Amino acid sequence: MLKFITSRNNPRILTAASLSRKKGRDETGLFMLEGKKLLEEAIKSGAPLTDVFCTEKQVEYCLSLKPECDVTCVSEQVFLKISTEKSPQGIISLSKHIDKTCNLDKIFIERDFTDNHSVFVLCGVQDPGNVGTIVRTAAAAGIGELILSDDCADVYSPRAVRASMGAIFRQKIAYASSLSNAIDILKKNGYSIYASVLDKKAVSIDSIDCTGKTVFIVGNEGHGIPNEIVSAAGHTVYIPMKNGVESLNVSAAATIFMWSCRQKQ
Repeated sequence: MLKFITSRNNPRILTAASLSRKKGRDETGLFMLEGKKLLEEAIKSGAPLTDVFCTEKQVEYCLSLKPECDVTCVSEQVFLKISTEKSPQGIISLSKHIDKTCNLDKIFIERDFTDNHSVFVLCGVQDPGNVGTIVRTAAAAGIGELILSDDCADVYSPRAVRASMGAIFRQKIAYASSLSNAIDILKKNGYSIYASVLDKKAVSIDSIDCTGKTVFIVGNEGHGIPNEIVSAAGHTVYIPMKNGVESLNVSAAATIFMWSCRQKQ
């Protein structure tokens, strides 16, 4: 059904605008998808969409996708109140939080980790763009479970969702309230855990056999992985680089680790 909203103070518009902030997302259980690509991916994956807002130019396109929710045409000024993009396409969708993104304790009760189920861990990665990019890479590399410490950026933030390019609908993701406990559980299930560090005692990624149960941890953009998590992991790893290069962006490092596992499996 096509609806129309012209007021920037309409309750539905105010709700949509609140989703640029984590508090708004937590209170409503909703998150925002901006643009054509994310709307198409959401519909394709059967995401629980609640609203599609669009400008007049995009009405015909949005209706052609036949989303299972109302399509609402809004004025340019109303649209700009919701959008977080510098050059918006004129389409914003709202979705309920996806059940694939859930609590780690529930994950280990419900899922079987007895096979070579691939797992990757993010510790304190705070840039939403990096988190979204890593989600996208994990989906492409076939990572079975992406585990995030509870101080990582919110995967539902507009920047993270945009960077994931729709992979958030396909990738299994869990937040761990205690990363140390998560590492202990993985170890009990036969996984070898490697923390990515810049340390002479670390082993090169080239020397690790990833055909078995191997987990890599990447850390915060500025501070890396806390010492207690490195100790809990029990093993450390580094990516060989040309002399004079100190480090890689965390999403680039994650890509290398993920693809190393993928190529050897």
